[in-house]
Amino acid sequence: MAVYLTSAVAGTSASFLLTPAPSVGASAALFGLGAALGVFYWRHRDTMGRRSEVVLQQLGLTLAINMAYSLASKRIDNWGHIGGMLSGAAVSWLLGPRFTRHANGQVVDAPPLSVMAYKPPAGAAEGGSGGAGGLRLVRGTS
Repeated sequence: MAVYLTSAVAGTSASFLLTPAPSVGASAALFGLGAALGVFYWRHRDTMGRRSEVVLQQLGLTLAINMAYSLASKRIDNWGHIGGMLSGAAVSWLLGPRFTRHANGQVVDAPPLSVMAYKPPAGAAEGGSGGAGGLRLVRGTS
């Protein structure tokens, strides 16, 4: 939700500041979500392996198609899209998880802001299997 809302506000702000005919819409927020997803997979490319590469290639192709289409049309607000995309990437970088895999197989979350670290649900054993594809998630420190 934080990524979506900040991307929408940043995209709208960029549109109002940088274009003669500003616009408002959800596309800036969607570009922000795409950028946040890209940051997530880029940050975890060592942990997620080939899956990360595939998703990043797909996101890159989607971005290229959307930017080419929007640059070809004078009715599309590119600054709104760019503002949303930059905001989504920044929020994801600051607030998103940063999983690292230890030699023993444990996956630890150590995001840039430690308050955002993964916390097991109340009553769950610390480091339980959690349903993350068999990964063992434990609370980390940054």
